[in-house]
Amino acid sequence: MPRKIPGFLLFILATYVTFPAEGQKNQLKSMRCDQKLIFRKYTPCTTCKLFLGRVDCPDGWERVTLKPEKCRYTVDLAENTLSILGCTIMCKKEVEEKKCCPGFWGTECYECPGGSENICNQHGTCLDGIQNNGTCICDANYGGYACQDCKDEVHFGPDCQSVCECQHGFCNHGPSGDGKCTCYAGYTGPKCDQELHSCGDVICDANSICVVKDGKAECECIPGYRKTGIKCLAQDPCSSSPCSSPAVCKTVGVTKYQCACAEGYQGNGRVCQPINPCLDNNGGCPINTTNCFVQGPGKSYCLCKPRLSIGVEGGNDCRPIRRCPNYYCHISAQKCEVTPDGTF
Repeated sequence: MPRKIPGFLLFILATYVTFPAEGQKNQLKSMRCDQKLIFRKYTPCTTCKLFLGRVDCPDGWERVTLKPEKCRYTVDLAENTLSILGCTIMCKKEVEEKKCCPGFWGTECYECPGGSENICNQHGTCLDGIQNNGTCICDANYGGYACQDCKDEVHFGPDCQSVCECQHGFCNHGPSGDGKCTCYAGYTGPKCDQELHSCGDVICDANSICVVKDGKAECECIPGYRKTGIKCLAQDPCSSSPCSSPAVCKTVGVTKYQCACAEGYQGNGRVCQPINPCLDNNGGCPINTTNCFVQGPGKSYCLCKPRLSIGVEGGNDCRPIRRCPNYYCHISAQKCEVTPDGTF
């Protein structure tokens, strides 16, 4: 039934809340920028006599206007349509939409790798937002979980475009590297391209190189190895627990490792947080009749909304458990029906 009063208004107010995250080895910065959505609507226009009793807003809505407002509704009478002066009230409902501030990600809104003031070390783009996992998509010349490294071990310099020239040695690579070489046994020079005769008679064990200090040749462990007794053994990069507590650290090479979040968690492995299944398609629960609740990381269950109960078939089949109040519809209405979400 048409009326002259607008039937639906929407206002958006942004709120900002900052709080620390817990449960990680290091304190993680977290920031939300939730939005409060305020919906307003009018009850169906009907005869003002009903307002002598009590006309309420639907469940979950709050009455705004204390006195009924005038409106018009139509009644079909034989072949004629009458426009009658009636009454209505305004109702409102507040819904908070969960959002992360820019540069923060996931259900807990942790800051992106590199920090919110230095996202991906300014060498990439962070997949931020409440439904993303905070992964840094690095620019062409960069790599690492926070784009803190060059794409490989032969580039160095702030722009990662300088190429190392070490012919027989290791290069000080990376954005903060200077390209200097640490030579293998028997070589010296800025590019490790000069044979060092002083080491000619020195035989170093595996994973070590010969260096000359104060005119004396001796063996040193190569980067990524540490001397244990008389041998140079590879250091376990996972021994320092670089991954998040609900993550598995896997060694993939000398000084290299990978972090993978455990089942039920999401993130880049350095930071993992529980997956909230209810954020994705209401956790598989029928959105009109059920609410989704988190049971644990990656787990959820469905409950019927107020005024609904499980049907005879069981499962997630929720049906209305109340009837329409007699006063809610106009006297000329043929019938009152309860919608799937329990409203009239």
